[in-house]
Amino acid sequence: MHRRLIHVLVWVFILGSNLLFPTPILAKSYSIVSDRFDIRLHSDKSATIEERLTYDFNGSFSWAEMWIPTHIERQGYDYSTRITDFAITAQDGSNVAITSTSEENDRFYVKWSYSARDEQRTFVMNYTIENAVRKYTEVADFYWQIIGKEWAVPHKNVEATVRLPQSVTDKSQILIYGHGPLNGKSEIIDMQTTRFIAGSVT
Repeated sequence: MHRRLIHVLVWVFILGSNLLFPTPILAKSYSIVSDRFDIRLHSDKSATIEERLTYDFNGSFSWAEMWIPTHIERQGYDYSTRITDFAITAQDGSNVAITSTSEENDRFYVKWSYSARDEQRTFVMNYTIENAVRKYTEVADFYWQIIGKEWAVPHKNVEATVRLPQSVTDKSQILIYGHGPLNGKSEIIDMQTTRFIAGSVT
């Protein structure tokens, strides 16, 4: 009896989803002090994402935008996905409003408004990736990029936890790779959970 092998590839730094703020003017600036992902894979090949990004704002900011790729093409991977059920809130309960969404050029776009000045703020984003897992006879692959290269500032304290639809019988059935920073570490937590961590992604 063949055992199904699960590949979990956590891909950071190259051409991924990215969040851009308006170009700072005067003394405005911001840093990203934490970026944490909880990724759950499902038997229908979808994945649900919860991302918590914590920013440290210096000055006043009022809007942001994000692009999430919906076509994966790299090192033999070539397939399309779809982003659905996108929602965003602020962890402290302050007002956040989605002002625009669209799908074009193989990416999902969203823009939202908020109000922050000289403070830390954590945004919580939830969405579903349809067709996120590729299934073969004996192997299933989840290959996704969590942080893109177009950020103007580094991400500190990055953590991505990936949970399988069900537990495996042996850890040898799971492979996890993290492409990106040399300071990153990939590990298998238990029979259903893997994790990628990095002190900084630039």
